[in-house]
Amino acid sequence: MIRIPCFFAALVFSAFVLTGCKSPQTYFYTLSSAVDPMAAAEIPAHSPVAVGIGPVSVAGYMDRPEIIIRDNAHAVELQDYRQWAEPLVNGLPAVLTRNIAALLPADHVDSYPQTTPTPLAFRVQVEITRFDLSRSGEATLTARWQIFDAGTGRFVLSRTSTMNEQAADAAADAGVGALSRTLGKLAAEIAVQIAMLAGVP
Repeated sequence: MIRIPCFFAALVFSAFVLTGCKSPQTYFYTLSSAVDPMAAAEIPAHSPVAVGIGPVSVAGYMDRPEIIIRDNAHAVELQDYRQWAEPLVNGLPAVLTRNIAALLPADHVDSYPQTTPTPLAFRVQVEITRFDLSRSGEATLTARWQIFDAGTGRFVLSRTSTMNEQAADAAADAGVGALSRTLGKLAAEIAVQIAMLAGVP
């Protein structure tokens, strides 16, 4: 008579332990092309050119799967259960290139090194030094970027850009959307300079 209650008690305890040790579900996110339609209207008319985007590098602290929440200038938190579906070193260049191509539809925009043999007029090199979210859902992107004459290799322009976008709420989905929009803003700034360098048609 004593063994039966103990047996059931052991089952209940085991179930409690298994439930308590179950890990939360991990969610995976991807960046998306997010170009403001109004930005395309601000691109100056110019002669069509071929542009290579790359290399695009990321700061070492971003080279990890977790989405990053920044607490202050010196402290960040890694979101263990909110992660990028692909490394940012792959996703950021791909989305940035698509964004610039969407803003310069008459031009030939490709990743660099190129996948096609089209001779380039310009090459854009980008170093992304910050790409994270605040606790309130504000997305921040900081990038140093340079444009080179692809024919001569001559440096022609250098900028440092910081883009901010506020997410609708602090949820990861909204935060990733805001980060995508900062990348759209960076693309617009680069596209304007390419068009200006290309000259009038």
